[in-house]
Amino acid sequence: MLKVKVNNNKEHKIVFENPTSGTINGSPFALDMIEVKQGSFHIIKDLKSFNVEVVEVDFAQKSFLVNVNGNNYQLNVENKFDELLKTLGFDNLNANKINEIKAPMPGLVIDVCISEGDCIGSDENGKHYQIAHRWNYQKNKCEERCGCGEKSSTD
Repeated sequence: MLKVKVNNNKEHKIVFENPTSGTINGSPFALDMIEVKQGSFHIIKDLKSFNVEVVEVDFAQKSFLVNVNGNNYQLNVENKFDELLKTLGFDNLNANKINEIKAPMPGLVIDVCISEGDCIGSDENGKHYQIAHRWNYQKNKCEERCGCGEKSSTD
């Protein structure tokens, strides 16, 4: 089942039985379709002829701009998995991007001694912390990784 919203206005529920037949909002349909060239189709439905050209495709957003007999239509498509993600609250994952990393203890991260692609073990996290109240440095096995040579004030 697909939900197709046309021009962000009217929504249709489409269920395909095969590529050329199914139901639209519960009403059966059958069509004859041939691909004239890549992205361009000739469709006959209910004895009416339609020239359809796919103008623009955004697979990430599942949106399509199609030209039907000279008229442009913006189509937004949702499938059953999109519907499930929406009911579970996972429909807008891009809005929840993490833009900052917080230290696991109060203080200020003053150095990160790893680079992109480095492998670190679960017992080492490669960061130096400046503790807010004592103003001393705590070190997490970073000296041998980055060679910074800083000693903590507790040493």
